[in-house]
Amino acid sequence: MNRPYDRRPTKEGQRDMAELLTAQGLPEPGSLGAILSEGLPDSYFVVENPTVQGCVLDAVVFGPQGLFVLHLRDWAGEIEPSRHGDWWARLASGERVNCPDPTRGVQQADAAMRAFFRDEFPGLEPAIRPLLVLTDPDAVIAGVIMPELPRRRLPACHGPSSPRQRRP
Repeated sequence: MNRPYDRRPTKEGQRDMAELLTAQGLPEPGSLGAILSEGLPDSYFVVENPTVQGCVLDAVVFGPQGLFVLHLRDWAGEIEPSRHGDWWARLASGERVNCPDPTRGVQQADAAMRAFFRDEFPGLEPAIRPLLVLTDPDAVIAGVIMPELPRRRLPACHGPSSPRQRRP
């Protein structure tokens, strides 16, 4: 049985899709796209700040497993997720600050990407995976133990779909 998520674009198809999403050319040196492009294998392609069906996205990564829609947040401190409503962050100072619920933006991006594929590539239904990316290297999700990874501050993305909480 051929499931929709089994129909994957070829590398050439990935580039065709990426070209439709951006007219900006190569990523700026030091930008998120440049950092990801340097670190990912050649089978991946990164598009920064595309506008898809009127929805401004932070970044889309095309790869063999499908598409990854990155939702960047420059939230600081210990992030407390919530199943319903806004999230919160406890800063080093002890202050608790509001972090707008990322769910609505994720749902809007998903709907925009699916509409884009229906319009531009009928019959192709790649897997679309949202990823919330915390750009502050010291930010942590409450209750989650993360493996030790190299830390690098990612450039903040300032699109209208990406509200930010700055460290005071």
